[in-house]
Amino acid sequence: MEDLDSLLPKLTAKGANVVPGVVLSAVTKDGKSLYSKASGYVSPDPSAADISFENTFSLASCTKLVITIAALQCVERGQIALDDEVMNLLPELVTLEVMSPNQGPDTVDNQFLFRPRTNPITLRHFLTHTSGLDYDAMNPNLRMWRASRGELPTCFAGGSKETLLYSLLQEPGESSPTGLTHIFEPLGMTSTTFHLDVWDNVKKRLVSMSTRDPDGTVIPTQQILPGKVAEELGGAGLYSTVGDYKAMLVDLMQEEPTLLKKETDAAEVGLKKGTLFWGGAGNLSWFMNQERCVAGFYASQLLTFVPDTITGQLNLAFQRKISKLMG
Repeated sequence: MEDLDSLLPKLTAKGANVVPGVVLSAVTKDGKSLYSKASGYVSPDPSAADISFENTFSLASCTKLVITIAALQCVERGQIALDDEVMNLLPELVTLEVMSPNQGPDTVDNQFLFRPRTNPITLRHFLTHTSGLDYDAMNPNLRMWRASRGELPTCFAGGSKETLLYSLLQEPGESSPTGLTHIFEPLGMTSTTFHLDVWDNVKKRLVSMSTRDPDGTVIPTQQILPGKVAEELGGAGLYSTVGDYKAMLVDLMQEEPTLLKKETDAAEVGLKKGTLFWGGAGNLSWFMNQERCVAGFYASQLLTFVPDTITGQLNLAFQRKISKLMG
């Protein structure tokens, strides 16, 4: 495969129809930069400005790491335990039933079956993606259920929990395909917020969201969530810079992190030793390996709800570059 440094200018060039712009960064446990590069532009518009490390991004599902840290801080303070039920905090969950496609003979009139939930829903279930909830725009059964009612998906409509609570797809605990100032302020994350309508300094640096037409052309599209949200959701909604997010990853690699106590064991919520990683709509992804003391962030704003093989080669080249630099 071609080296990252030769791929970047080709794939982010104007008119290349691969990705308008990316910001890539990898850092060691002591804060030393392993790799740092911004390439391309803030939108597919021919007159778009160069992308830079000062630009902000819609983090989409990369928000989840921040909210996981906030939840674990609550556990450390004794406000909630991992296996506590969350019904008193989210009473909207009490009446949710488990939905499944009807495999019987009466599917014409009853395409979906509903049964009462029997298992509790705990904080651990939320942190390990086993609560039974899913996005109705992404899950095939939920999309079919919405269509059967003549409805469109709502998960990205309004930035409130009401747009996410429809039904469970499984019993809580089964396998599954807040006080954020305690995170942002200690690390100096001054470009991170849920509220673009209040933080104009973050909004004016926001990279435009793009998507790919069926013919392969990269075109502008709307942001995933509206600029003004009703609630700070755990699954998506934050806006940030690569630098702010990197500061959080560096802290989590420390022997004595600022955000969490040393004795807070990540394995308690299902994480295994080695490399942790996650991604977000817009083709963002982060990784962290505590054994090798390295973390990285790949940031773009190309919205594709299926794996984008064209940009995948760029992300893979980034991973290989970091592995090579680590020796």
